[in-house]
Amino acid sequence: MFNPSYLTLSRHNLYYFRFPLPASIHPQGRRTDIKMSLDTRCPQEALHMIRCLAYYADNALTNPILNMMDYHDIREALTAHFKAMRDQVKERIAKQGQLTTQEQQAFKNGAAQALQSIEGLSDLVGNASDLAQVIEGERLDVD
Repeated sequence: MFNPSYLTLSRHNLYYFRFPLPASIHPQGRRTDIKMSLDTRCPQEALHMIRCLAYYADNALTNPILNMMDYHDIREALTAHFKAMRDQVKERIAKQGQLTTQEQQAFKNGAAQALQSIEGLSDLVGNASDLAQVIEGERLDVD
């Protein structure tokens, strides 16, 4: 099973969502996490939930309102938001099931587009001769 970094498993076989908060919002400059139980032991359900939660969490951290908030307020707001999102996703899964075929196809199309984008950038990465030209052109001392 694919195990993203946002997903952790407790010793009681419950899945947890662990979202890292950037050090820039902490008053002492430390990296911290928000850890929240997903209330499930099903790996597929946990994966589905963290995909949604991680997407919204990344978007929430780019919101300019966070710059005006206290660290503890940010933490409380994000935790409350994650819990509400978890409950919505669990309710939708209970009503509709894991993923419809349309949603599965949308995820596959998104993954295919991402792979095509990455393949299109392969010429930007370069090879050993390109690296040698850069080292020589910049007169870098490389052992």
